[in-house]
Amino acid sequence: MTRATTLFTLLLVGGLALPAAAPAGAPPHEMAVPMHQPAVAFELAGDSVAVPITMHDGHIGVRVMVNGAGPFPFLFDTGAHGSVMDLAFAQEQGFDLGQQVMVGSPGGAGRPGNLVTIDRLELGGLTLKGLTSVAFDGLPFPPGAHPPSGVLGPY
Repeated sequence: MTRATTLFTLLLVGGLALPAAAPAGAPPHEMAVPMHQPAVAFELAGDSVAVPITMHDGHIGVRVMVNGAGPFPFLFDTGAHGSVMDLAFAQEQGFDLGQQVMVGSPGGAGRPGNLVTIDRLELGGLTLKGLTSVAFDGLPFPPGAHPPSGVLGPY
C-alpha cells in the first residue's frame, strides 16, 4: 500500500462529518454551526486496504458501491467538510430524503438539500456503515459521459 493510499484510508476512516449546516430558513448566524453526525462504523477487508483512484481534471475519482449497488463515480475532496450526493442520484437509489438543511458551498451562498443516510458504502477494501450525506440538486460539475454522483469528504 502506498503512503498516499494509507493517508486516504486514514482520512476516510478518521471523520466523515457533515458540513456546517442548519435547518432551511435558519438565521445566517446558525450556518456556521457544524452538525452532529452519529459515529460512522467501518470495516477493513484486511490489515491494510488499497483504494483505487483516478485523476479527473485535478480531482480524485473513486468508484463506490452504495447499499450494494454500483459501482458509481464519486470524487474524494480532501477540503470538503462532509459528503454530498446529487439529488437525482439519491432518488434513483431510493434514499429517504430527511430533514431539509442549508449547506455551505464554495460559490458562497448556501444551498438547500436533504439529509440522507447511506447504510453501506464500499470503497476498495473499506466499508463505511451509517454515513450521513446531504442530497441536493445540481452538483457543480460539467456534464460528461460519467459525471460524479457525489463527493466524499474526510471530515
